[in-house]
Amino acid sequence: MAVTHGVPQGSVAGPILFSLLTNDLPCHLPDCRVLCYADDTQLLDRARPNDCDLNALQSRIQNTLSTMQNWYRSNLLNMNPLKTNLILIGSRQNIKKVKDFRLDISGTLMSPSRSVRLLGVVIDPVVSWDSHVSHVVKKCNALLVSFYRFRHHFTPEMLKLLIQTHVFLTFSIVFRYGVEQPKRNYIAYKKLSISQPE
Repeated sequence: MAVTHGVPQGSVAGPILFSLLTNDLPCHLPDCRVLCYADDTQLLDRARPNDCDLNALQSRIQNTLSTMQNWYRSNLLNMNPLKTNLILIGSRQNIKKVKDFRLDISGTLMSPSRSVRLLGVVIDPVVSWDSHVSHVVKKCNALLVSFYRFRHHFTPEMLKLLIQTHVFLTFSIVFRYGVEQPKRNYIAYKKLSISQPE
C-alpha cells in the first residue's frame, strides 16, 4: 500500500516536520493554555472548586477537545483516547468536592486519573512526590534484581559501581521524604555485595 502522507517513525527529520505540522494548534485553542513538547501536548485550564465553575470548566474543556479533534482530522492525524489523560489538581479537600467530572473523546468517557506522567515525572492530584518516589524506587528495585541475576557476568568492581550508582539515585531522590523503601534497596545492595563472585 502506498504511503500518501506522514513521516517515518524514527527518522532524523521526523521531530522537526511534526513540530512544523502542529505549530498552529495553539492558535485554534484560545480558551486554554497549550504546552507542546515533541508529540506530547498538554491543555491547562483552571476553575474555582464550586459546582458552577466546575461545570463551566467541564464544558470549556469538552469544547476545546472537539476543536482539537476537528483540527486533527483536517491535518490527517488521529487523537488516541487511550493515550489521553485527564487530571484534576488541587488540595485534598477541593479534589473531594469534585464529583462526576468526565469528558467524552470520540465516544470514550474519560474520568480523572490518579496520576499522570509528564516528561518522566509522575504527578498526582495533590502534587505530592509520593507517586513519583514510588515509581523511581520500583525502577531501582527492578535494576537491582537484574544486577543480581547477571552478577556473574560482571567484575566485582563493575558490579559494585553499578549498584552504588542506583542505590545512591534512590536515596538522593527519596531520602528527604522519609520513605521506607530505600532501606530495602540498601539491604538488597548489601546482599549483592556479600554474594559477589570472587
